[in-house]
Amino acid sequence: MVYGDIFVPSETVLRIYLLFLYATIGALAYRWLLPNLSLALKWYAAAFFVVQLSLIFYALGTIQSELTYEYWFWSLNREWNIFAYLASAQLATVAGVALLAAWRGRSERAAQRIYFLSIGLLFLFMALDEFFLLHEAYPTLMKIYPVLGLGILALSVFAARYSPRDNLKWFACMLSGLFIAGFGEIVVEEFKSVHICGYIWFVRISRCLEAFYLEETLAFSGIWLSLVAVLGHFSNLAPRPRPWMQRITYILPLLWIVCLHVFSSARYSTAHIDRMRDRTLSQPASLSFEGGLRVDGFRLTNKARHIAVIMHLPDSAFALRLGYSIHLVDQISGASIAASDNYVTREDKVSINKDDFMAYFRQTVELDIPPEAPTNNAFWLLFSLWREESGNFLPQKILSSDLPLMNDAQVVLDELVLPVDSAAPASAPLASFDNGFALEAVQMPGQVQRGQTLNITFTWRADKNGEDNYLQFLHLGNEDTGEWFVYDQSPLGARLPTRLWYSGLADSETWKAPLPADIAPGRYAVFTGLYRASDLERVPVTDADGTPWLDNRVALGNLIIQRE
Repeated sequence: MVYGDIFVPSETVLRIYLLFLYATIGALAYRWLLPNLSLALKWYAAAFFVVQLSLIFYALGTIQSELTYEYWFWSLNREWNIFAYLASAQLATVAGVALLAAWRGRSERAAQRIYFLSIGLLFLFMALDEFFLLHEAYPTLMKIYPVLGLGILALSVFAARYSPRDNLKWFACMLSGLFIAGFGEIVVEEFKSVHICGYIWFVRISRCLEAFYLEETLAFSGIWLSLVAVLGHFSNLAPRPRPWMQRITYILPLLWIVCLHVFSSARYSTAHIDRMRDRTLSQPASLSFEGGLRVDGFRLTNKARHIAVIMHLPDSAFALRLGYSIHLVDQISGASIAASDNYVTREDKVSINKDDFMAYFRQTVELDIPPEAPTNNAFWLLFSLWREESGNFLPQKILSSDLPLMNDAQVVLDELVLPVDSAAPASAPLASFDNGFALEAVQMPGQVQRGQTLNITFTWRADKNGEDNYLQFLHLGNEDTGEWFVYDQSPLGARLPTRLWYSGLADSETWKAPLPADIAPGRYAVFTGLYRASDLERVPVTDADGTPWLDNRVALGNLIIQRE
């Protein structure tokens, strides 16, 4: 250690920050707010404060744990755990007390009743969103929150004008709480991938600190101020509330937690989560990268346009400036037509089964396919991990993989084709194959000189999705000498192997078969057909009348090969 350095464990730094934040808010509340509450409500607000602070302090002791059940259960940045219950219950309590104030203040001015009702509904929605992640299912909600905040600000100013002067502190407390919580959830959230590592001024910390500690503690403390605000309003409206009102206030958070648990136990039971995990990991994988990193699976939604990659990464990965790339690459040219490069973030879904705990850090990528991208063309979907170091992006070497590799740093997640709408099928195709493919038409010249290129255009249609690789043969048989010329390739060339054909495909390919310079001139019978690449078996085929073609060869007519 360099002389003069002060080494401090990261947990100590977090606890100092936590003490500063809560001591500041607690001291201000104790001096200006809590004395104005009834004794019962004062203890009620203090209990929330102590429980919140105690749980967060205890949770800080788990930050060095691996990805275990206990780590998830005590993490401030996970879903469906103890802090998710606590945050939702606190929001629901604010909502319940605000709605009680709206009911108790029926004789007050309409502006105040509307204010309490609006606060109650807003916080009720926030309580549901906090636990059930409504903003993930409907991302536009995140854009609505700032608008709602401005609306509450305007409504608070309007209601404060018609309130007694002593109530102004409660309006100020509410707005302060919403501002602190909003700053954490909206502003700090934008920097959730930022890590503080190494030094804080002259203090060297033991491990990197992540922004979510600041985000979550600001949100918790801000909502507590909002709770104090509605308790203050309620205390003014009901200095001596009826016993049933007090009981509702006391049991509200516990009742909310019970309701959440009952509902989530049914909705997020182990079996349900396992099914959700199976759907998420619809294509399990086992990819191991250097540095102890691995990928457990991925899911493709709407093919290349919405791609979700599920990663299972150790906790240290988020301090490495780790990122990942998705590329859509043309199989023939090797050109990347669409790409997305992103840093790893903590978007996790968990299975809350202690005996078989899993945590998935889900990364969602959306590729925008350019309009000029070729259709009916085979593409590879490539995935790679990289690490930023001093402005350089270092690819992470793949140590093992159960998926095909493009090189030692890129894995082939899938191959796909961009389909195109096709015209109606021909009423009577030239040949119908048993695998669901149909040869609709053939265009070939009547004669060609030997040593030149024979151009033949085949028009194909698929009534089923392709599953195997098939090759098409072209046979030219000399009627006089019995000599044969054979030329094979994929029906639509290398651009679209038959394994990627889709139901409704209609496309043509012009073959350019080079004829030998020494091929015997004369009349040749022309045949074509399909055979499976894996076992060389020809595919049974029938003509337009349903009659099987002899030897599973489709007769295309005659061709005259001339001398030079």
